[in-house]
Amino acid sequence: MNDYEIILSSAVISAVVSVILSAVTTYWLKGLEFRNEYYKEIIKKRIEAYIPIEQVIASLKGAALDTEDNKPYHLIFGYGEEGFYNFFSYVKIGIQNSLWIEEKTIEYLEKINAISFKAMLLSSEDPTNIDLIQFGKKYYNELALLRKDLEVSARKDLLTLHDFTKIKKKKKPGVNKIEYQ
Repeated sequence: MNDYEIILSSAVISAVVSVILSAVTTYWLKGLEFRNEYYKEIIKKRIEAYIPIEQVIASLKGAALDTEDNKPYHLIFGYGEEGFYNFFSYVKIGIQNSLWIEEKTIEYLEKINAISFKAMLLSSEDPTNIDLIQFGKKYYNELALLRKDLEVSARKDLLTLHDFTKIKKKKKPGVNKIEYQ
């Protein structure tokens, strides 16, 4: 083999190696780019899922005192049925988005839902005789504590939206069995 053949074969071999390394690197970078775009979309979905929860928290921050007995109630009960149903819709939307929300936050939201549902049942039984303000006074302390717990939990969640290991560890189907009466 003469010098020209050695140089030519070295050039061909290095070109082939370069092309292979370039293709492998490009393939790896495209996979990384796809994964990053996927994570961006997941984080965006998770942020959107927390918007109704933010509305629930904000709705439960406003309170008033009844002038007759000086007992507090949340303003959502003072806005009439329409205002209360608006609040209840945020609770419902938050629960519907539970796929994207941490378990503890959903638990607090479900407890608020249970209390709200009691008011809905009373309203549907006798819409003319429901006193939402009296109902709000009865559940004021419980809702205030739940609102605080929900806010703390949601704040923790929002700071760790990027941590996908938490989502992977969500409870498996069938763990929490619901019994129907």
